[in-house]
Amino acid sequence: MGFLAKVVPYSVVTLDLEAVRVDEAQGPLMIGGEQKADWIANTLTVIDLDESATLSVRLDQIQNDEIPLSQGLTIAGVAVTELYWTNVGQAGVTAKIFVAWVD
Repeated sequence: MGFLAKVVPYSVVTLDLEAVRVDEAQGPLMIGGEQKADWIANTLTVIDLDESATLSVRLDQIQNDEIPLSQGLTIAGVAVTELYWTNVGQAGVTAKIFVAWVD
């Protein structure tokens, strides 16, 4: 891995939860209008997630603990270079997660 682009100002990840995911890597993020493969963030906030929806994330490595997500949840203070998403199929449901580097 080369230079890591800090997620500044931010990226909003939109996930269509109709597709089933099991530890699916996020991969590149759009940062300032450009797609970046090597990125680093230290803040995640769930900005839109239906309360009946099921979505979780693992930070950095699949071996790390799974974190169940809910509307308004913020994870801060941990440097993250990859996100692994897990969800059951949920027709018509999307999630939006704010991802950023905050100094």
